[in-house]
Amino acid sequence: MGCGSLEGNQMLGNMLAKKKVPFNLNSQETPGYIYNLIEMANNQSLWKNTIFSTEDDVVPIAGHGGETDIDKFFPKPITTKWKILYGEGMCTAGHSFQTLDPNIKTMGDVKGKRIGLGVRKQSCWGMNAAINLMTGYGITPQNSKIYYLGPNKATEELLSGKVDVIMNGFITNYNQTKFNLSGIATKLDASGRKIYYIPMNPQVYEKINDMYGAFTLSILVPAGTMPKQTHALVTGADRVFNVAHLSFPEELAYELVKAVATIGPGLQTSHAYWTCVTPKDMVNGLSEENTHPGAIKAFKELGLWETRKMFKPTEIEQFK
Repeated sequence: MGCGSLEGNQMLGNMLAKKKVPFNLNSQETPGYIYNLIEMANNQSLWKNTIFSTEDDVVPIAGHGGETDIDKFFPKPITTKWKILYGEGMCTAGHSFQTLDPNIKTMGDVKGKRIGLGVRKQSCWGMNAAINLMTGYGITPQNSKIYYLGPNKATEELLSGKVDVIMNGFITNYNQTKFNLSGIATKLDASGRKIYYIPMNPQVYEKINDMYGAFTLSILVPAGTMPKQTHALVTGADRVFNVAHLSFPEELAYELVKAVATIGPGLQTSHAYWTCVTPKDMVNGLSEENTHPGAIKAFKELGLWETRKMFKPTEIEQFK
């Protein structure tokens, strides 16, 4: 789907294949982070040999599966325990909205419009965007037309005039010095059309955090970060993690984390993904309670473990 992590990890896998490590890293793109969590929770045969990407809002929201507004993404609660291996930067996808219509100036103007989101198995583009609309602004399928199209399809429909508003976002690092734009941002810019960014209310993210135990952060996006962005904007950002079940072998977790931390920085000039998976980003949100023992061993050996104290840890029950 063009999010970048697949290509970045394939590059890492190619590098690892040339080194003497006791594993093969085989990256597989899936329908989304919601799919990842459901599949891993339901398939115990994967626990000892598979890691997956998720975010610190997806896991707690999954614990509310079956509830109103969440049931279309997680039909049942998922409370399986996981441990973090390392962080992959922060993702803002689904936490902001764009339009080509100059008359849509606020999120209040979005109500009643045609809105293109990601697919339902995508946490960022699909679920996050829908929860922001419903919980924060009262925009629901009852008063607006909400289509789960996928990021690329939604962008095409916006450009062809079939929807009025779409979600967008980017990947950034822990201190927002790197901004890796999504493919749809590039596509919108290439169209030559004027893009209007709809202001977001940071209190919406706080409300969602309180309701679901999520950890979405509010960050300020400087003007000019996104194509044709003329004013600074507030958006939400979720920390992305690679995680595993506690039964994932400790020695394997140790070898993987050590490899990512030592090889990843050398790949920054080859792929933008690695500019947001730096050693400091890898420990953003980690703690003694939420991190896999093998990963802790690697970070201590690398001299990175104390660096985690720069950041607020993610305190999610499923990571304890």
